[in-house]
This record gives sequence, structure tokens and C-alpha cells, in this order.
Amino acid sequence: MITLVISDFSHLTIIEPLYFNIIAWGISIVILAYGSYTFIKSIKIYSVDQLYSEIADIDPKIEHPFNIVVIRDGHGNGKYLVFKSKRWDCWLFPNYHCLNKIFSKTKELRYITECIKRDLKISEEIEFKYIGNEISEKYSVGDKVRKKYNFHYFQETNIVTDFNNQRTFRCNGKKYCWKTLDQMYSDKNIIKKNKDVLDYIRRVCDIS
Repeated sequence: MITLVISDFSHLTIIEPLYFNIIAWGISIVILAYGSYTFIKSIKIYSVDQLYSEIADIDPKIEHPFNIVVIRDGHGNGKYLVFKSKRWDCWLFPNYHCLNKIFSKTKELRYITECIKRDLKISEEIEFKYIGNEISEKYSVGDKVRKKYNFHYFQETNIVTDFNNQRTFRCNGKKYCWKTLDQMYSDKNIIKKNKDVLDYIRRVCDIS
């Protein structure tokens, strides 16, 4: 904008100086507006708890507890429900961060039940069982650092959805798909980012 103010464009021949000024000022105002918006959006006021939480989230020495939800297709075709994670750019099993550092099976069962009913818009009662946990260390795509995870696995025991006969579908802003373990093992991207989870499910959950 300073350049536009102090410059003389009266000698332009390719385009009328007035039109050039209008276009140049328009571009400058758009850039200024976008820069201001980006700056304001980047401002974040931290509390002590929020700051600690974000620092801890990228600390490779701290365990990060997650609930992994295993849902099989009701048609008995050996397929499992997965969703496309934007953060990991990969098909993953439904998962939710644990409520507390101190794991409580009862509280987490109630929590994942509420999450699945909300995400898949299920009104009927559904049931899950806790099948175990496993520590895993791997590269976090989102945080770009190796992290230690404590995965707690839950498997559905009584659930019927309206999406059992659909190969892919969208629900509450997420894209879902039914895949067999063999299909997931043949996907190089899934193997690179989530093989530890696949191995556990094949070893403990899969009965196909």
C-alpha cells in the first residue's frame, strides 16, 4: 500500500493508470484483510491447564490413552467399521481419547457408548465389552513425533446400525467404510500408520 501511495503510474501504456490503481488497491486490501484474519485467528489465550495439556500431548515420554472401538458388520462377512481420519489421512477404527489418566473401565464403557450412539445416530441400546489394552510406540502423524500410546480395546456385543448394508457412508461429518482385515493389511498407508492396532485385533478379536 505504501508503494501504491508513493508511486506514479501515469506513464503506463498497457493499462489505464486508473484501472491499474483500482486493481492494485483491491489486491492490497484483500491481502491485508486475509493477513488480519489469520493473525486474529492465531491468537490463543492459554490457561495453565491448557498449556500443560498441549505440551504433554507432544511429550514422547508420556502415555497417551485411547479407546479403540471394534464393530463388526452384522452380516457376518468379516468386515469392520472404520472411518477416514483427516488428521492421520488414513482409515482407522473409531477411537476416542480416554476421559482420565487413571483408567476406569466402567466410565470408559459409558463414555464410548455415548460417543458411538452420537456419531452413528443410534437410538437403541448398544453394548460393548472391554477386551484388553496394549502399549504401542509409533510416529504420530498429527504431532510429527514418536509417541507412546496405551490403547484400550472395546468390542461391540449387541449393535445394529442402518449402515450395515452400505460399503461407504457419511454420518455426523465423518466418512465411514466397512473393510475386512485382509483389505486393511493390503493397504500400505494403513500398515504404515496403524499396523499395531490391526495386529492386536487379528490376534484377539477376529474370529473369521
